[in-house]
Amino acid sequence: MKTLTIISLLVLPVSAFANQSCEPDYKLNLRLAYALGYFDVDNLSGEDAYRKTSNNASRVGGSVLLKCGTTTFKYSYHTAIDFMGDHFIDTDKIISSYSISDSEYGSLEVGKMNTAYKLAGKQGDPFWDTPAGTTFAASSFGFSSMTRGFTNDSIFYYSPKMNNLKANLGYTGTNSDGDIHLGLEYSDEADVLGIQYVDLGEKPTVANGSNNKNATRLYYRKKVDDWQWSSSYEHINTMRSGKDEYLNLSVQKPIANFGRVAAAIGHVSNADFKLINGSRYSGDGQSLTLGAFYNWIKGGELYLLGTYIDLDNGHHQKNLALGFNYHVDF
Repeated sequence: MKTLTIISLLVLPVSAFANQSCEPDYKLNLRLAYALGYFDVDNLSGEDAYRKTSNNASRVGGSVLLKCGTTTFKYSYHTAIDFMGDHFIDTDKIISSYSISDSEYGSLEVGKMNTAYKLAGKQGDPFWDTPAGTTFAASSFGFSSMTRGFTNDSIFYYSPKMNNLKANLGYTGTNSDGDIHLGLEYSDEADVLGIQYVDLGEKPTVANGSNNKNATRLYYRKKVDDWQWSSSYEHINTMRSGKDEYLNLSVQKPIANFGRVAAAIGHVSNADFKLINGSRYSGDGQSLTLGAFYNWIKGGELYLLGTYIDLDNGHHQKNLALGFNYHVDF
């Protein structure tokens, strides 16, 4: 991994080091989130109805930057905030990465970070980091678990955009048995169309990918006037010789002097996954999620959402949550 990182860094221009116009900069980030949810899970083990609060992936951190002409060097660090834990700052959950980017040559990032596969799903989910799905802070139903978490020992290269196309190449792992990531995306003012593929190694490094052999995501996002339509389809070959399929379709619309409203439907086929109470479920499922988000201050949303997940044999999961998100940059 270290050798690969050094070689990759040499591919990008080194002339920026000699540029005398380098300017340092920094950015601090704070994300506070909290939700109160009412959940009803009817699984094979019986029915479980309860109320729970969650800090929904709250975190604090920032970036240190050095801008040299068209080239930017950046170090980013974030750590989780846990309102309900013993320690307010949870240093066991750290996101840390180094990157170098140039408008002509693209960008390279190394460390613990989002994978390109995860980002392709996250960017099309209007309910991200809310308890709308089967976890308290991540994706809505219809996305695989590989759309959650941050991956250690990662290196990703993103090409510059050429004729509306850009590609990405990545590797996660500490040896030759790591995971290979490939992607291609087309984008213009109204459309985003792409494919992401991950070939996972013998001991996958990708967050929440330990039971998978390979994964493919096709995604499409389209803006029509004020409407934002998104779709994501995943096909995953698993270690248990299964072929899991995940589909999520969503739409959101901004509302003047209010915020936005959103809706999503999800479908899961032949999958093994955890429900929000921690119990496991294997089979098919369909979902409907509706939500309203009110802009109470700049960078802050209050939301009310509801989800119904229909599982095989009459089983289900129901979510009703009231919460807020607040993000600010300094």
